[in-house]
Amino acid sequence: MRKTLFMLVALMSAHINAGLAAEKLSPPVPRPDYRPAKLPDAALYKNIFSLQENGKWDRADRLIMKIEDTTLMGHVLFQRYMHPTAYRARWPELRDWLKNYADQPGAWRVYKLAQKRKPRGVSMPKRPPSRVYFNERASSGQSLFRTKTARRIKNHVEFLVRRERPTQALRYIGEPAQDRRLRKAETHFLKSLIARSYYIEGKVPEALKLAREATASRNLVQMADWHAGLASYRLGQIDSAITHFENLARNRTASPALRAKASFWAARGLRQTGEVEKAEEHFRAAARSGPNFYALLSMQHIRGGVIIDWRRADNGSNNLFTAHPAVRRAQMLRQAAQEELAELELLHLQERLSDLEARALLAFARDNQYPAVQLALASRLGGNIANGLPLPLYESSYPVVDIATEGIDRALLLALIRQESRFKARAKSHAGARGLMQIMPGTAAFVTGDRSLRRRTGRDQLLDAELNLEIGQEYLSMLMSEDYFNGSLVHMLAAYNGGPGNVRRWRRELNDVQDPLLFIESLPAPETRNYVQKVLANLWIYRDRLYQSADSQRILAAESWPQYRAQDQRINVLPVRAR
Repeated sequence: MRKTLFMLVALMSAHINAGLAAEKLSPPVPRPDYRPAKLPDAALYKNIFSLQENGKWDRADRLIMKIEDTTLMGHVLFQRYMHPTAYRARWPELRDWLKNYADQPGAWRVYKLAQKRKPRGVSMPKRPPSRVYFNERASSGQSLFRTKTARRIKNHVEFLVRRERPTQALRYIGEPAQDRRLRKAETHFLKSLIARSYYIEGKVPEALKLAREATASRNLVQMADWHAGLASYRLGQIDSAITHFENLARNRTASPALRAKASFWAARGLRQTGEVEKAEEHFRAAARSGPNFYALLSMQHIRGGVIIDWRRADNGSNNLFTAHPAVRRAQMLRQAAQEELAELELLHLQERLSDLEARALLAFARDNQYPAVQLALASRLGGNIANGLPLPLYESSYPVVDIATEGIDRALLLALIRQESRFKARAKSHAGARGLMQIMPGTAAFVTGDRSLRRRTGRDQLLDAELNLEIGQEYLSMLMSEDYFNGSLVHMLAAYNGGPGNVRRWRRELNDVQDPLLFIESLPAPETRNYVQKVLANLWIYRDRLYQSADSQRILAAESWPQYRAQDQRINVLPVRAR
């Protein structure tokens, strides 16, 4: 079998430009006469992938000999060499793969394995191409805590805060041994951190006192004004809240998102004190920050919701990339029913393109329904999708795909999938969640009654898009029907991310909070708080994208609790009493 495989590799190498593997990708050359692979080869590849997944190498080899177009052999060999149990790749196989296919996804995995299998005295092939044009933005600024001792103190305070011991943390930084080792700004940062912990514990006056002290270093400790403003608002001290929110909104050292949030909350306070014109100024400032949660709520106050004319989308060039090797492989992989590998090819390609090339690939991905690629490229080209982007970037930032719905409408499913997996069907989180809707194996077993989904051997069933969507929708339906949540969209989303048990506990702890926006900002888990805001923002834009009414946006902006109803079924969203 290995002899047959070596013969196949040698035969195919004559048809492959090995130089492409080690060089930077050049701009693609259009080839109008390109046609996808013939159906017989696509069917052969589909069967080969299936046989190799089950370790049936001899049967796969017999089919490989019948293939005319060898475009996908890099993927075939990668699947074989990386098989977790049924195949052990040898050094010559890995070396030859790197020589011929180093421009393909997975090249670095093969390279690292080859380093382990390489005999002594033998040279490694050239390293696979790295990202050339596109790199993640480096963290800006120097850490506030400059000395090792100060960082040690900060770490201990964070440890105490995580364990809900804010008073102990405050005493700790007040000890002379710690206090003299901290600069004022460092002490104020820690007080701001402890203030948030007091707020979460329900000790709002203590939180306000500490946060106000921390505002003495507001240019370095931007969150101090936020914590002070939120605590003041919860205590009904609206004038104090407005002052802190306005200070933060004017603070040029704060992030645009934080300033937008502060502007929105300043506007809320100003409306309560009757300063409507000044409130409108703050709403307009928040709306300019892009389609985030508070910008969209501000748009609701200013002009009644999201206003994007989706009909003006420019589809751009749809054939510029069809001749590129990676795109040819992606299209052939799709024909061979390897959708995830096709998507991976294009995601791998976009990391090494200039912005001009990336825009052309975006048009191709949009026209050929690669939602994960669309979203990745739109995020890259548009940064944080600030206001005023060209419409194609908005359109690709919120892809619309055909999905089977079972009682849950498309807008909500798309909003959740965009946040959970960014449309990557085989996405896995560090916590173990899987698939488009990031279902935890334990949750899947609970919803379906199938215990095998909890086991290591059964968890990857959740990577099947159809099954994942089915379980995810069933779980959403269970959360919506829970009497304790009373149909609240906010509570349902919080429960989907943080778990229904946690949401029940948080509701008890926040029993004094009747305001839905204040409830969201008071959620103890930062991940859940951000999650609810992002999914709601996604939902409102998808409502607009699908020409539906974002009633939940209007209701929440009016400081009421929105109740979910699927508009695909022509059912309205109605306010719901939270208590």
